[in-house]
Amino acid sequence: MQCASRALLFLAEKLVAHMSHGGRYTIHLKGLPQGVSTEDFVVESAFLESRPTFDLSGGPVVCTIRVDRVGETYDLLLTLAGSVQTHCDRCLAPLEMRIDTSQHIVVKLGDQYEEVSDEEIIVPHHSPSLDCADLIYDLIVLSLPISRMHPEGECTEDMQAILDDLDPAAEEETDGRWAKLSALRNSLQQEKDK
Repeated sequence: MQCASRALLFLAEKLVAHMSHGGRYTIHLKGLPQGVSTEDFVVESAFLESRPTFDLSGGPVVCTIRVDRVGETYDLLLTLAGSVQTHCDRCLAPLEMRIDTSQHIVVKLGDQYEEVSDEEIIVPHHSPSLDCADLIYDLIVLSLPISRMHPEGECTEDMQAILDDLDPAAEEETDGRWAKLSALRNSLQQEKDK
């Protein structure tokens, strides 16, 4: 009974996600010819903003999915290129991040939906379509660096001034006591080196 409840919850979550983007990122696997075919999707700001987990907007990000169908196995290569807007971790100002990544995934038909691993998904025979929205969003998020910051010196001037005031290294340089101790240490080091 618990397994059935989890399956229903999973299907409900997928249905809500599918309805939120209108199925625009869905590949109908059974309709694909044997051999290689290509599906193209464009991720816009509305799609990125509809996801509550990260503060992303902007776009477009172009997603090209190369599908190589051999029987009931679908070899997918997802390639994403574009840019997204987020915020700098240092100054909190808007920051544009380039997206350029790819991921290989194998999709097979089976009895029920199952994510076997990061690179293998089983899709049910009775519903042979793959909603790629979560895959695309996850690839975008995972392609971003952990620390998202402007290059050194490119943060907003107001915030950079505040950060400079909080920098302990800057305090050491302006405090005369430390300067005198540093000079004494340097002179002692020079005498020792002689």
